[in-house]
Amino acid sequence: MKQICGLAILSFFLIGCSSGKSIDEFEEEYDVTFFTEEIGDRDPDRTAQLDEDQIDGLLTYIKEYQAVEHERSGFEVLFHSDGEEGEMYVLRLEPPEREIPNYDLLRMIYFDIQFSDSSYSPRDVDSGLNGGGGLEWVQLVEPVVNRANGVWSFEVIGEWRGEFIYQGEVVKFNDENTWLVEFTIEELREMEPVGNEE
Repeated sequence: MKQICGLAILSFFLIGCSSGKSIDEFEEEYDVTFFTEEIGDRDPDRTAQLDEDQIDGLLTYIKEYQAVEHERSGFEVLFHSDGEEGEMYVLRLEPPEREIPNYDLLRMIYFDIQFSDSSYSPRDVDSGLNGGGGLEWVQLVEPVVNRANGVWSFEVIGEWRGEFIYQGEVVKFNDENTWLVEFTIEELREMEPVGNEE
């Protein structure tokens, strides 16, 4: 009888310690491949430690961005400045409509308009995470810039790279992400900037 009670208590303890989704469950639900490694000598304070809800939020955002990757993206002008040689714009692309605390994913593009030849010159493309940590977006190739019938398009190819601690392990993943934004110079100049360059 004591042995049975002991086994019952041990089983309860193990179930309590392994609460939350497993890495395999996340992989199956979001169609992503994770790689894990021991924390080892890594400083845990320098790596984001995520819980189940945060990982669900992070992966949900990524998948929704990928679902609209080749559609025309809405945007707002975050920053605009005039210079002697041209204009500089920072666009912030509209995110999926999600309200997940501490996981506001951002996509932005920085570029110059040269007055001399009316060309658009990409300065930098960025996509990342505002709060939460554990994720970065990396550009893989130079943006593809096209102009047709007065419409400019920027196609950006990159990938999300995640690294965080979950259930006592370091978890990593890469996931491709390509997106497209289109606009005309008239659209840009009619829009009031909504913020300042940071």
